Amino acid sequence: MSGATTKLFADKENNCGGVGAHQNPNGKQAKLLKNAAQSSENVIANRPSSSLDACNEHQMLSEEEIAGTHNSDFLNKNSTTMDECNLGDNTLQSTTVLISTSNMIDEQMIFSDFAMMHPSAHLSREKTTEIERQNINVNAEYGESIMAYTRNLELQHLTDNSLMRHRITPALRARMIDWMIEVLTNFKCDDQTFFLAVSLIDRYFKNKTQMREISDLHIIGVTTMFIASKYEDIYPLKMKMVFEKIAHKKLAIEDIKRLELDILKAIDYRIPAPTVLDFLRVYLKEVLGISHMGKTSLTAEEKEKLPTSSDTPAGMNHLIYKMALYLAKMSMHDYELSGRKPSLVGIGALYVALKICEQLKRDTLITNAIVQKLVEVAHSEEEEIIEVSQRVLYLAQNFDRTFPGLENLKKTHFVTITQLL
Repeated sequence: MSGATTKLFADKENNCGGVGAHQNPNGKQAKLLKNAAQSSENVIANRPSSSLDACNEHQMLSEEEIAGTHNSDFLNKNSTTMDECNLGDNTLQSTTVLISTSNMIDEQMIFSDFAMMHPSAHLSREKTTEIERQNINVNAEYGESIMAYTRNLELQHLTDNSLMRHRITPALRARMIDWMIEVLTNFKCDDQTFFLAVSLIDRYFKNKTQMREISDLHIIGVTTMFIASKYEDIYPLKMKMVFEKIAHKKLAIEDIKRLELDILKAIDYRIPAPTVLDFLRVYLKEVLGISHMGKTSLTAEEKEKLPTSSDTPAGMNHLIYKMALYLAKMSMHDYELSGRKPSLVGIGALYVALKICEQLKRDTLITNAIVQKLVEVAHSEEEEIIEVSQRVLYLAQNFDRTFPGLENLKKTHFVTITQLL
């Protein structure tokens, strides 16, 4: 990035650990990942200028002309032959209209307008789904407005200093986050369920004026997962399952219901809020063309077709997606990072993921064009992006040292990354 003298991957005195610490220390991938995370380089370069191509508007023919109305004036002007067909006693006039050269419809003009209105028109119906094409069309028409609204909305849900009024410490919060990963993964909840649950727990602490004790943390974590699952998952967690399997019958159902209402009141019943995953998915699509690879959106057949190696372009995309998702979930353990703008944490997770994958595969992934696009979609200051990326990298290198004993993230997610390597 221009004007930025701080090196993103500069060695620091306290960067002694490695991302590979999450893996079996005897494994080959652990060494590779550790070396990748320790790489010292800042590749964000000057932003080249960009311009938008102007599109000429075409005037469409009127509905009357395209439909071929039987208006006599129109027929006299455009038709060259009139055939008569006798059916019994009735005589019907059918028109074979041969439009004169001077009034010939420009097919190129029509299809150009159609393609301009429907950006997915050129896509193969065999290789794309209806939902994918609709998403492309909607994004082309409303994408900028949606993102502007989302960025404005995230400012209304910031959770910095959320524990200020409570006895719960950042270390205890991190332990709860790690347990939530284990629970939601075991019950096959969507990744977005986890990020929403984290958002709910932080917003509750942020807005709750009454002091919450350490003893309250367990039921708060259980209840926020329950709310998030009901909002996000196709097959959400049931109260019976929460009571018996998650709370192990140690939390009364009435207490969970009572806290659920208290949480909803504290957040003014505004359950959804922009999360890191929301922005990360947009960045992956806009910058790298990587589509959503989550659980609930894929059928069993599609899951079987997922790449098992990163040696192919599709496999590399899958590796980048999984690495970025892994770093995003890791960032939620960090009290300071979780209080930052989700859009900023998302861009930091993606940049660090690209750099680590680049080192692992010994291939160039971060180009000037990629850097330019990252800066454009981030809508953040260069210094902010560098600072949050450094913190994500430091956390990846020193997670075991910062949060000793928290193993659920690497147990549930890191195995997929090592398999792709």
